[in-house]
Amino acid sequence: MSKQLTIKQKQFLQSYLGLLKEVEEALRYASECYIKDDDDIADRLIKSVMTGLLTYGPENMTMHSLITHDQQAQEELETFYTYTVTAAKLDDEFSQTAEKMSFLHERLLPQLERWRLAMTKGWDLDATDGFTN
Repeated sequence: MSKQLTIKQKQFLQSYLGLLKEVEEALRYASECYIKDDDDIADRLIKSVMTGLLTYGPENMTMHSLITHDQQAQEELETFYTYTVTAAKLDDEFSQTAEKMSFLHERLLPQLERWRLAMTKGWDLDATDGFTN
């Protein structure tokens, strides 16, 4: 049985999930830039994109309302937010391209996917009925 969303929560969640997809695409493009030795482009892209996500952290009230009763989702958000903060200040955290690639592929992208799955778990996003105002 899926949990019920208000119409506004559903709209927020669908928009946010779309944003996460765009973030994933940008991070994968940044990875390609690192491979092509375009480190400056990759660094700026990652920092810019991840800085934009800082407002969607654990303190965001809408986010909190969606996951308040799901401990796993709260933990996934906390970890994703920690990685978001790290990525937003990439140059302060990592000096070598290999370190940045490792962070990107071993921590950030996998955590983004775990967070996305936690966000969608239990929600029936395709249904148009059963929503409250």
